[in-house]
Amino acid sequence: MQPEGIKPDPVTFVGILKACTSVAGIEEGECVHIQIIQSGCKSDVSVAITLIDMYLKCGSIGDAQNLFENMPTFDVISLNVVLFNYLKCGQGQKALALSRQMQQEEVQPEGVTFIEFLNVCGSAVALEDGKRIHEHIT
Repeated sequence: MQPEGIKPDPVTFVGILKACTSVAGIEEGECVHIQIIQSGCKSDVSVAITLIDMYLKCGSIGDAQNLFENMPTFDVISLNVVLFNYLKCGQGQKALALSRQMQQEEVQPEGVTFIEFLNVCGSAVALEDGKRIHEHIT
């Protein structure tokens, strides 16, 4: 695309990031991240969520967390992406902290989000967090 003078748009960046994720291409993903910043597409929510997903799946939790904390908007989709990947990476405590942040920011989770939070509470032996989430469900 670049030799032809075609500039990627948010949809293109999402596709490229998914390709990086599928081959665990963190170096390529970081290069794409730089291009995203240069193109001005970093504020696109779909691009931001896919970038976070790529970093988490490639094991770069710190980069993902930094991006997540600086997202222009915080919604249930971004919450689910980060939550599911924290769980896959064995980051139960970060997932529980995310549940508290979700409540503070008044983001309404989906049913599947609650199931995952409760699974974390069971695996992390976090009874008080489980009770808090149960209360939020009811």
